Amino acid sequence: MMSNIVRLKKRGQISPADCNSDNLSDIFTETHNLEVLSAKIDHLLSDMSNVEPIPQAVALAAGRYAAMQLFQLHGRAHAMSFFDDCITTAEICQDIMNEMGEEYRSN
Repeated sequence: MMSNIVRLKKRGQISPADCNSDNLSDIFTETHNLEVLSAKIDHLLSDMSNVEPIPQAVALAAGRYAAMQLFQLHGRAHAMSFFDDCITTAEICQDIMNEMGEEYRSN
């Protein structure tokens, strides 16, 4: 999904002869800006959920907005794939944290 935003497929069509430091710099800058914006939004949503009496409402509103926007921009398959990737990542993180917790408890 992020590759659609950064347009990596389009960038991948740049021939090696045309691949110069300016093209790579553009990709780096675009990716960096996307990371910064994403972090800002994450912090904003986290702050909002910490002060709201019903923190789940923030998650539901953000999720609904994301689902609707991604569906309109990229279609159902890409939107569903994005959310599936997010959930898979959360499960992997949870498994790692559980594993780390067991290691620390056993010492």
